[in-house]
Amino acid sequence: MTKNVNKFISAVSAISLISLILISLLGVFLVGPGLVQHTSGNEVFYIYNSTETPLMEKISPKEIKLFADDKEFLNAKVLNDITDNVVCDGGLICEYEIELTAKEAFRLASNKLGGGVLFGNAEFDKVYFLNTREIADSFIDENKTVQEYTYTEEYEETNLSKIIIKKGGSQKVYLRFTRDELVVSDIYPILYGNKMDWLSTWATGGTEYTYITNGTNYTIHLFTSDANLVVSTTIEHASVCVIAGGAGGGGYGGGGGGAGGLICDFDKELTPDTYAAVVGEKGAGAGGNFRGGSGVDSSFDGTTATGGGGGGTDSTDAGIDGGSGGGSSLDGSTVGLGTAGQGNDGGDGSRSPFGGGGGGGANATGSAGGGGNAGVGSYYDINGTVECYSGGGGGGAWATGTGGTGGCPGSGDGGSNGDVGQDATAGYGNGGGGGTTNAVGGDGFAGAVIVRYVTPATTNAFINITNVTIYSASNVFDWIVLNMTVESNDTSALMAYICPFKNGVNQTALCNSTVVANNTNTMVYNLTDFSVDDVGDIWNFTVYVNDGFNTSGVNITQGITVELYCAELDTADTTYTLTRSVSIDGLTCFNITENNIEIDCAGYTITGDNTSDTFGVVSRKIEVDISNCIINNFSTGINLTYSRDSLVHNNTINTTFEDGYGLWSE
Repeated sequence: MTKNVNKFISAVSAISLISLILISLLGVFLVGPGLVQHTSGNEVFYIYNSTETPLMEKISPKEIKLFADDKEFLNAKVLNDITDNVVCDGGLICEYEIELTAKEAFRLASNKLGGGVLFGNAEFDKVYFLNTREIADSFIDENKTVQEYTYTEEYEETNLSKIIIKKGGSQKVYLRFTRDELVVSDIYPILYGNKMDWLSTWATGGTEYTYITNGTNYTIHLFTSDANLVVSTTIEHASVCVIAGGAGGGGYGGGGGGAGGLICDFDKELTPDTYAAVVGEKGAGAGGNFRGGSGVDSSFDGTTATGGGGGGTDSTDAGIDGGSGGGSSLDGSTVGLGTAGQGNDGGDGSRSPFGGGGGGGANATGSAGGGGNAGVGSYYDINGTVECYSGGGGGGAWATGTGGTGGCPGSGDGGSNGDVGQDATAGYGNGGGGGTTNAVGGDGFAGAVIVRYVTPATTNAFINITNVTIYSASNVFDWIVLNMTVESNDTSALMAYICPFKNGVNQTALCNSTVVANNTNTMVYNLTDFSVDDVGDIWNFTVYVNDGFNTSGVNITQGITVELYCAELDTADTTYTLTRSVSIDGLTCFNITENNIEIDCAGYTITGDNTSDTFGVVSRKIEVDISNCIINNFSTGINLTYSRDSLVHNNTINTTFEDGYGLWSE
C-alpha cells in the first residue's frame, strides 16, 4: 500500500498567539499617572509605564506586591535559592526563577525587570522567559523520498513585551547572572525599580570565594552556620578545619573561657557526596557566682570538635572541661581539662594575687595565677589570610588587679579593676575573658567549618552524539530500537533524553531518559509493540545529552517506517503490501479479520515451520484478494473457509507438511 507521512504543525504557544492578537489590535486609554489601560476587543489589560517607582509591599524575603493608582497590579515571587540552583553549583552562571502573577490582566513593559549586584565580582546578564517556535526540517526515507515535518523548539525569549498575563494568571521569568571567578557576591532582582536585595548571598556550600597565593588559586567554602557542601567531582588534598564554639568567661574573679576544639586535616579526599557542616554557637559569659557557658560542638564528615569549657567562678566552682578547658576561679579549684588533639587545659586561679586562671587554647595551656593569661591559639592561612583560631580567654582579676590577656588577638581579655571580662570579638573558636568582682565574664566566639582546595582548572566541555542508528530489533517491526554513542570530555554522569515522533507528531507520553556511558555505543531507547501498530507509520527520535551543566545539541534521527509483518490484518478496504520476506514459528502468519482487504506479497516469501493448524494466510471474510505470494511450510498455505467473493492469483505454495494443503476453501 502507499505509505503516508502525516505532516504536522505545532501549535503556536498561547502566550505568543495572544501577544500577536493584542499587539495588532491595541487600543490605549489613560486611567491614571502610572497604569495605562489597553484594550483589544473584549480584552482589557494594563501596563505600568510611569517613571516613578510603584509602591511596594514586602510579603516575605522572596515575595513582593506592587501597587499603582491604588490598584495592586502585580505580585513577584522568587521560587528558588541561588544555592539550590543546579546551574550555579561550582559554575560561573546563576539564575533566579521568578513567578509573576497578574492581579489585573497585565502586559509586562520592556526593560522593567532586571538584576543588580550589591557587592562581589558578578554581572547581570539577561532576563528571559521560555517560549516556543516552529522548526521545519526534512529527511530522506528508504525510498529516497524527501519527507518534510515540523516540530516545536523551546528557546529563551528576551523580549519581555511578548508577555501578556491574564487576570489571575502567572508567567515564569528567569534572571541570569555571570561571574568571573568564584567569589562571594550578593545578587538580586529589580522589578520596576524595586530591589529585592534582602535575598541570601550567592554561594555554593557556605560562603564561597577564591584567593591566589604563590601562584596557586584556592577555592574556600566558609561555613558559619549549618549548611551542606555538595561535592560533584572528587577533590584530592583538601584542607578542612572544624572549629567548635569558644566558651564564655566566669564571673566574680572568674576563669577565662576555654577555646573551642580545633581539628584540621590538610590532606583530605572529598568524594562526590553531600556533606553536612554543623557549626557550634559561642558560650555566654556569666555574672555573679556562675561559671561561663560552654561552647557548642562543630562537626563535618564524621569529625567532631568539642565546644570550649566555660570559665570557673568564685567559691568552689571549677573550670569546665571542653575542647580546651576553662580556667578555674580565684579559689584555686580544679581546672577544666582540654580534649587531646583539639586543645589544652585551663589555668589554675589564685588567691595571691586574687583572680581566675586563663582559659586553655589550641596551642597552649592557660596560665595559672590571678588574672592568668590564656593559652594561645593556632595560626593558619587556610582562608586566604593568616588568622588565629581557638585562643582561650584571659582570667579575670580581683577588684584592683589586672586581668589576663586572650590567647588570640580576637579573644576576650580578663576583666581588670572591677570591669567586666571582654567578649571575644573575632577569631573562630576564641574564648571570652573572666569577669572581676561583681562583674560578668565575656562571651566566646562561635565556631566554623572551613574547606579549602586547589581550584580545578576549567576546560571547554563538549558533548557530541555520534553513531545514531534506528532499526527494528530482530527484523520484527513492533519493536524499534535506538542506539547511539556519546563523546564527551566530562567524566560526570551523562543523561540522555529521548522523545519519539510518530509521523512527525511528538509522542510526549513515550519520552524517556537514561544514563549513558561516555564513548560507549549504547541502546538508549526500546519502543515496544503497544505503540508500534500501524503499517506505514514513520517513527523518528529527538535526543540530547546533559551532564548537569552542559547540553549537547539536539539530534534528529532519520525516520524508520513500520513495515508489514505477520499480524492480524484488521483494517477494511485496505491494501497491505509486503516490502520484505517474513517468517514465523508455530503460528499463523496473516489472519484477515475484516472485509475487502487485499494482501500483495510483491514476490516476497511467507515461511512457517510445518506446525499443525498453521496457515500462511487465513480469511473468513468476503472480497479478499491474495496475490504474488510464495508461501512455504505451513499445514495449509491459504485457508479461505467460509470466505466468498474472493480472489487468489499468481501465488506459489509449497507444503511439506504430511496431509497438508496448498489452498483450502469450503
